[in-house]
Amino acid sequence: AVALIERDVLHLHTSATSPGLALYPSQLNLRRANWRNPLGQPRSELQDVSYKLENGELWRYSQGLEGGELQKQKLLTNVRDLRWRLYDPAVGWRTDWPTGKAAPKGTPRALEVQFSAGRFEQLRRVMLLPEGQ
Repeated sequence: AVALIERDVLHLHTSATSPGLALYPSQLNLRRANWRNPLGQPRSELQDVSYKLENGELWRYSQGLEGGELQKQKLLTNVRDLRWRLYDPAVGWRTDWPTGKAAPKGTPRALEVQFSAGRFEQLRRVMLLPEGQ
């Protein structure tokens, strides 16, 4: 599960107008680039991805920008606790990163995920984010 999150974060698509992600209490949304297209189908390489905790299970939802079928993948079961934070260089760690007019200025520099699942009491991973362009 953590490897998949890291891969999505590594390919985070940022722009001058958007950090490419939004963080809410129980959900992380991001836009990733480099979506593989081995069949060469006419579609964007960008993909919207969401991570949600639902009834003790961590799910990954993904969908191309053109719409199409929403892909749902169960990543972890027996999740007792899940917390996301983003590092804002202006104020430190934040538990939210809204979009639109409420969005913070600048781009977050790191993503932290902490969770307890199965026989593991506390796992923590901090991932550096690509800088905005």
